[in-house]
Amino acid sequence: MEIRYGSHLSNRLLFNTLAVNQVRGSCRVVSPLVSLPPVGTDRFHGVGPLDVLARSFNLELNCDGGLSVSYVVTGETSVPNVLVNRAQGGAQGVGVQLVQAGSGVVLPIGQRLVAGKTEESGAIKVPLIARYYQTAAQVSPGGVTAIGEVTLFYD
Repeated sequence: MEIRYGSHLSNRLLFNTLAVNQVRGSCRVVSPLVSLPPVGTDRFHGVGPLDVLARSFNLELNCDGGLSVSYVVTGETSVPNVLVNRAQGGAQGVGVQLVQAGSGVVLPIGQRLVAGKTEESGAIKVPLIARYYQTAAQVSPGGVTAIGEVTLFYD
């Protein structure tokens, strides 16, 4: 677009072209609510994971066909890759850590990971483990509630 004053060019506005890649399809997420069993403060012996009372679960995605799906888990952390305890008046010095069940590798909070690909409509299951994680030298009793939000990407 050009703006002229008489025969003189006073301003020029250029619009860059942009390529848009439209991806059709989506996934429906079955959001799991994972309940870790009660644990006494005497079971915590230092900063780190408490594997004994870990719980396995699946992040289940019911997807349209032909999708490559990746995901990222986000949430508030005070220790890298450990979701903070958000329970009102809850336990101190404890958070929740997620682990990739197949490999045993800690799930990196905030990092995009591959969930899978669907050839036809179908389910993708991402096997995970939730476990308590001691975040401080001392643990005080109380409830533990951690929230991880999942964002999906379609490639």
